[in-house]
Amino acid sequence: NFRPGFAMHIYRRFGVPGGINVDPSTGYGGRLVGWLASRLGGRYVGVDPSTKTHAANVAMAAALAPPGAVELHNAPFEAADLSGLEDRVSFAFTSPPYFCKELYADEPTQSFKRYPSLAQWEHGFLLPMVMKVEALLEPGRYFCLNIANVQIGADVVPLEAMAMKAGETAGLELEQTLRFELSYFGTGGAQRLYEPVYVFRKPR
Repeated sequence: NFRPGFAMHIYRRFGVPGGINVDPSTGYGGRLVGWLASRLGGRYVGVDPSTKTHAANVAMAAALAPPGAVELHNAPFEAADLSGLEDRVSFAFTSPPYFCKELYADEPTQSFKRYPSLAQWEHGFLLPMVMKVEALLEPGRYFCLNIANVQIGADVVPLEAMAMKAGETAGLELEQTLRFELSYFGTGGAQRLYEPVYVFRKPR
């Protein structure tokens, strides 16, 4: 799961009190909990294609969130109907699936099923996701994207370069890159590992 404490920090640093927040890949709800803990208020709009994950997040939101504060869509983000939110979103924050390295479900709506090759995934999921976020953001607002290179078999998949290229293609400005510290316990004991969080901004 995405660490809720780090998500809270990101929301407080880049979010807007009372604003609309979009998460294109809600996942297991770590960023949702981080948004609730941030006490920014406003609205959280989350999208995820997994039916089980969606149902669990609906239950969690019902238990923890004020009525009407959380809006959850059970669909691939690139296909989700978010009409009416164009140029109204105050902040976007996500950590998408790392191509076929992270398999959250076996449903045909999963991105690795819809786009089985890396090129298909980049142009069918990653780039459309970033471009859709750009269209939703208010000018001058931020999009934080956590993604990292992964090794699949003998190959290193350059997801970081692909994400930066997608941001540039969408017209977003890369302002800085943060480090997301991960906990890792290997054979030599605890080690510090980090993943990048790209901080994009939509030009004014």
